[in-house]
Amino acid sequence: MSKPKRASKARRKRKSVWFRSIATIPTATPRYDDGRGWLQLVVNPEKFNHPIGGVVVMYSRAGAVRARHRHKDSAHWCHLVSGAMEYHERDPKTGHVTVVPIVSGMSWFTPPRVAHAFVYTQDSVTIVVADSDRDSDSYEKDLIRLPDTDPLGREKRL
Repeated sequence: MSKPKRASKARRKRKSVWFRSIATIPTATPRYDDGRGWLQLVVNPEKFNHPIGGVVVMYSRAGAVRARHRHKDSAHWCHLVSGAMEYHERDPKTGHVTVVPIVSGMSWFTPPRVAHAFVYTQDSVTIVVADSDRDSDSYEKDLIRLPDTDPLGREKRL
């Protein structure tokens, strides 16, 4: 298994097979502000290019590790509303692990069959938009949990 390394700023902007979202949607659209507050488009159907299934809002405490798994068929788009985290992803062809720092306002996409993990470095709120149902039965049927021996999401921080 190759040693994880952080994606450089240039790499995060470059098109990539497995980091399509980091490359093409590094942040959501700019906020629109007026006297009432603000709004921000965080799911653009033209760029997501998947049907929208379940939508989840998730609060995670600093130090939490979530989503140490992969999905057989479903994909999901995520948006970090507040906080900070690291997104860990393993290329299914090479086994190479990439760790991408995610800060508030950034969005990313995880395609099917790609092992991934969310490592929260601050208390955070994340929105997850899936292309399939997120009810318990459907979710569990699509999920392949990583074994305890798999280091994804547990790599030493660089």
